[in-house]
Amino acid sequence: MRIKTFMTAALVCTLTIFCFLTASCIRQAEDEKSVATVSIVLKIPSDIKATIDLKDVCVTLSNKTAPFTYTGYPDAGGRISFSVQPGKYDILASAEYRTSRISVNGSVSEFLLTSDGIVQEDGTVKNSDIDLTLNVVLPGNPLIIREIYYHGSSTLEGANYTKDRYLTLYNNGGEG
Repeated sequence: MRIKTFMTAALVCTLTIFCFLTASCIRQAEDEKSVATVSIVLKIPSDIKATIDLKDVCVTLSNKTAPFTYTGYPDAGGRISFSVQPGKYDILASAEYRTSRISVNGSVSEFLLTSDGIVQEDGTVKNSDIDLTLNVVLPGNPLIIREIYYHGSSTLEGANYTKDRYLTLYNNGGEG
């Protein structure tokens, strides 16, 4: 009688564990199937008169909680879309135009993307469109970085920067 009771209890316990694991796997598979789409539209500030081809801007979407990074290039209008798993993301966009000596960049930090859209600070969800106005660096910028020292580096005089950082900017244009 004890063996029969023990076997029944073991069978019930095994079936319970099996059901729990099966439900957990189904829930995980459903979560992995969930897809969110984010559309990014790159914009150039209206005061910039230079011609900038937005198709050359590299756009990177990085998941903050998982090791996933997505990279692509927008169309001529500056629009690019990514279909990804919901999560917390960063956006980085950049390009360097060597012939015209123009650089552009822009970023959006830590936004929460769900299958319904982007979660705002107040908890509401808006559509998944992001307008990203790029910073534009034109040639002739007189500021240059003259020196950078970071922990572990030495100066020409032999001083060591072990815990602090040092940066020297130089105004090459003679103004201000």
